[in-house]
Amino acid sequence: MLFGVTVAGRPAELTGVESMVGLFINTLPARVRLSPWQSLTDLLRTVQTEQAKLLDHQYLGLAEVQQLAGHGELFDTVLVFENYPLDADALAGAARTADLRVVGTEGHDPTHYPLALAALPGADLRFRIEHRPELIDDTAVATLAEEFLAVLRAVADDPDRPVGRVEVLDPAVRYRMVHTWNATGRPAENRTVIEQLERQVAATPDQTALVFGSTRLTYRELNGRINRLAHHLVAAGVGPESTVAIALPRTEEAVIALFGVLKAGGAYLPLDLDQPAARLRFQLTDAAPVLVLTTSAVDLPESPAPILQLDCPAVAAEVAARPDRDLTDVSLRPENTAYLIYTSGSTGRPKGVLIEHRSLANLYEDHRDGMFADGSTRVGGRRLRVALAALLSFDTSWEGLLALVAGHELHLIDDDIRRDAELLARYAREHRLDLFDLTPAYAEELIENGLLDPDGHPPAVVMLGGDAAGAGLWDRLLASPAVDSHNIYGPTEFTVDALGCRVRESATPVIGRPLSNTRAYVLDGYLQPTAVGVAGELYLAGTGLARGYLGRAGLTAGRFVACPFGSGRMYRTGDVVRWRA
Repeated sequence: MLFGVTVAGRPAELTGVESMVGLFINTLPARVRLSPWQSLTDLLRTVQTEQAKLLDHQYLGLAEVQQLAGHGELFDTVLVFENYPLDADALAGAARTADLRVVGTEGHDPTHYPLALAALPGADLRFRIEHRPELIDDTAVATLAEEFLAVLRAVADDPDRPVGRVEVLDPAVRYRMVHTWNATGRPAENRTVIEQLERQVAATPDQTALVFGSTRLTYRELNGRINRLAHHLVAAGVGPESTVAIALPRTEEAVIALFGVLKAGGAYLPLDLDQPAARLRFQLTDAAPVLVLTTSAVDLPESPAPILQLDCPAVAAEVAARPDRDLTDVSLRPENTAYLIYTSGSTGRPKGVLIEHRSLANLYEDHRDGMFADGSTRVGGRRLRVALAALLSFDTSWEGLLALVAGHELHLIDDDIRRDAELLARYAREHRLDLFDLTPAYAEELIENGLLDPDGHPPAVVMLGGDAAGAGLWDRLLASPAVDSHNIYGPTEFTVDALGCRVRESATPVIGRPLSNTRAYVLDGYLQPTAVGVAGELYLAGTGLARGYLGRAGLTAGRFVACPFGSGRMYRTGDVVRWRA
């Protein structure tokens, strides 16, 4: 008998065609690399050659293999090629010499493994697949068997077909994964976030919009200050597709500046003043802003762009003299850039990501009618009091800013409080905050300091993002049903959020389903969809897709690639995920 074994966990790590033809390749050395353009015939020839090289090492028993490997569970799948076909004629002849008559033969091999596949040669090549039903259900095994046979048919029908063009999934399954699970389309209002803000101002002019320390601004007051700055920026030459850097301390003035740039038609570039001077210098040089908004208290590196110090008495007087009415002469289109934000640079040189107004508006509409609306329902239909603890230089700050646009009261948490979990938890209780957007690590700190205590006004909504949520945190949120907890996933290149789910919908951590007008594809190395449960790389497409990287056409082309499932592009995240059934 010839045995092939699959190392524990390997079936979930193989992708596409490779996962279905594991009997061919699961014993190939790691140095062997398969090309998507290699024909099936070449693949089989490679396997035969490599297997022949390994024959001298196939005498080891399983116990010896396990002892040499040094760990307990070696594999969870076994493949057996039964090369002892039954010769019925010979058996019948032998029986006649003993005055016996063979009336039938039957054999059965019990499996000790979660999955066992036997190849049975004879007049027809047959396969027998067995499994332990407490570990793998019948439906999953039947699907695996059909996909396996599909690959074998492809080998028989067209052995010269490139490996990357072998279709594994059943057409109905493929359609469900590519289209049904991505049926997230919803009509867009075609309004920018600025237009949505102005609608909210008109609807609730005297309600509190922004709180920072002792400062409380109504929508009317906030909008008036934004408009004055926007008029001043337009007079200074700011308009669509021009960038304005914001280098301001964390106060209400930073929020006003951000919206002021957008109202003037420009794209804002937020600078983190805690970053090294070299990084700030790089961003200012790379982005080439037409203006830098700052104050005299900020120590900035030399900038090729003009500096506008908002606390300069002359500048402050000029801004205050501008009209507080909404701007009507700025031609802002959905495809214009809303903001330019730089990645961390952890994988090399930081990249400036260009996000358009339509992408930001799509995220607003998703959250307005989703998490924000549901949160309001949980607190009796009133407006939410929302905590903004993230840095304004991070795109995740838009979770709170969009809540403000949607009519909720935004609390901009100052640096001293947001950096101390105990102080922030106390602030949340005192001000009865309803919505938090947090990293999982910071959420755990706040929970330790009583954020979810039933007698301390726990928030109505908790949004997790920016990192993986662990099982311990997940369990604690599940144990707090009064809190509507969400786990959100999204790269900077896809406008903050792409996937999301309610924590209560899953017993274990998941990153959820595509948000509105978002499509998610889990693909193998040949850009083919992987089967359910099989790992692949996550690609994102839809309205949230960024324009690309500033001044880096080659890198943009390598990460924002043509979508094979429809028009447009998709972003290659580099993250490895798998669909659940």
